[in-house]
Amino acid sequence: MVTCFGEALIDFFPSRLGVPLEEVEAFLPFPGGAPANVAVAVSRLGTKSAFLGKVGDDAFGRILEKVLRENGVNIQGLRFDKRVRTTCVFIAQPDPQSQEFLFFRHPGADMMFSREDIDFGLLEQTKIFHFGSLSLTNVPIRDALWEILWLCRKKGVFVSFDVNYRPALWESEELARNTIWEVLPYVDLLKVNLREFYLLAQESSIEEGIAVLLKGGVRNVVVTMGSEGALLGNDLGCEKVMGYKVEVLDTTGCGDGFIAGILSRIDSYEEAQTGWKIPRDTFEGFVRFGHACGALTATKRGVIPALPTREAVEHFLQERGGDVLGRNATLSL
Repeated sequence: MVTCFGEALIDFFPSRLGVPLEEVEAFLPFPGGAPANVAVAVSRLGTKSAFLGKVGDDAFGRILEKVLRENGVNIQGLRFDKRVRTTCVFIAQPDPQSQEFLFFRHPGADMMFSREDIDFGLLEQTKIFHFGSLSLTNVPIRDALWEILWLCRKKGVFVSFDVNYRPALWESEELARNTIWEVLPYVDLLKVNLREFYLLAQESSIEEGIAVLLKGGVRNVVVTMGSEGALLGNDLGCEKVMGYKVEVLDTTGCGDGFIAGILSRIDSYEEAQTGWKIPRDTFEGFVRFGHACGALTATKRGVIPALPTREAVEHFLQERGGDVLGRNATLSL
């Protein structure tokens, strides 16, 4: 089972694309939050998933509970806060490849998840634990995350980390970088986009930067590069895997669909546990499946409503297997 930890929130998407936040006339609410998105995506792909986090005891919190449950996500680890409201974020999309975010999280219920809220029974059933950097921005959720990471290491649970960096939620880039680096030795799979990669690695080439991250304790790295596909790497090698051509409507959540696809495949491998370095051919297959999940997510608005089923992904791969953005290129690390 894949257990996703962190924020479940309400995304307010713009009624009109192509304009910055200050020019949006109206917003439409959709359930979201990267870890919640991944939990739903994993479930739709036919793999057991659970969500561990906190929402407000309010209408938005109950909407999120309903959506998770209806999508087959185990919610025994979901907690409600009577004092703090469900986190909300307003989003604009000035162009198809970028978004602007305005968080209402001062505080938000997701931040208030504490050690006392941890469902240890749920973690006993967990094969893969997945989280993002929003769980590192504040206490008490950061303290809860550390306790879970120590437990995962002790139990041999495979740990996945999608950085999902949001500058507005950090005091500085330096604080974000240092805080994120502290957890890297506990991470078996690190997923970053190019901005997050350079924030952490600060190297001129991606191959050199992946080597830096591996020396920092990460076992496997995936760097997503938009239209250039993704670069995967570990001590067994480094390889570029191109993505698929689609008509893009909304890129929000594509990364969540992408990582969910990879995690759903990892879950089926007995070898998946703390310290597992994924064989290169196997890793390439995981990433290609993730690319298909992300591509399908980009073709619809919203995140959770756009996440594909396993049947849809398999049909896409059969129908579009040759329609990639370029050739695979094997690179030396």
